[in-house]
Amino acid sequence: MLEAMLDQFMKTSDGASILQSLTSSGLSPQQAKETVTATAEGMTAQGGQGGLDLGSLATGLLGGSGGGGLGQLAGMLGGGGEASSSASAGNLDGLVGPVAQFVAQKVGIAPAMATAAVKLVLPKLSAMLTGAARPS
Repeated sequence: MLEAMLDQFMKTSDGASILQSLTSSGLSPQQAKETVTATAEGMTAQGGQGGLDLGSLATGLLGGSGGGGLGQLAGMLGGGGEASSSASAGNLDGLVGPVAQFVAQKVGIAPAMATAAVKLVLPKLSAMLTGAARPS
């Protein structure tokens, strides 16, 4: 489920721009893709600590009920609903440290590089998820 969303994200102009920025910063194309994926995984893991789990995200994406899915994630990122203070859009900085640590370990890049990459990727992923959850 997350992989499909990331594949879609990578095909957007924001996704392509992020990959270009990461490779320009010294990451290989493979490391850049792994960094974006690990950022999303880390964001999901941190969200899970604030009341969001991938199961409820999947349920919402697949049309299930119960208040999960992108709507819940968007609410959390936007500061509403069950959001923890670290998951609100106004405070994505609260996610940077833990997510960057996860990215550094998973991708095998320096912590400083992971932090810079997460600061770049996290707002774009958040915006994509928030935008995808809004009714058109």
